[in-house]
Amino acid sequence: MKPLAILILMLPFAALSSHAQTAKTQFQPGEWQTESTVTPSMGKPIHRTITVCANQTADFWNRPQPNQQCDAPLVTPIASGYNVKLHCSGGVGPVQWKMDSSINETFAANGSTFLATGTTNSQTILPGRPPMQASATIQSTGKRIGPCTAQVKPVQTKP
Repeated sequence: MKPLAILILMLPFAALSSHAQTAKTQFQPGEWQTESTVTPSMGKPIHRTITVCANQTADFWNRPQPNQQCDAPLVTPIASGYNVKLHCSGGVGPVQWKMDSSINETFAANGSTFLATGTTNSQTILPGRPPMQASATIQSTGKRIGPCTAQVKPVQTKP
């Protein structure tokens, strides 16, 4: 009788786990408008609104800047959605930098909206000086606005 009681107690958790898996896969590719706020540990928040063609969830974050290269994002399912890890590096002249980010995404409205939170840690290296460390928090929202248009191209990553 005891194994049956344990099985009955486990059913609600199995249903929740199954629901979480379904919710995670509801991301809808297309053109998205995102609003992000990056708050450095020292300094003022930076607000940014962009439109991006996202074919996969990592496309929201892998936006290399000039003189910067990013590894292909590592996307891992988590209970609330996805975790995206990014590693980028670059430099201009003797100044070099590295950046690591970890962002948790939660999708809603059948995969057409998201809420994301995360952190970024960076290191800047100047010749003859110790490396400078900085960190920031990231908060972002996004909504799908339709299929991708010709003007908005998917993000390219290095393998």
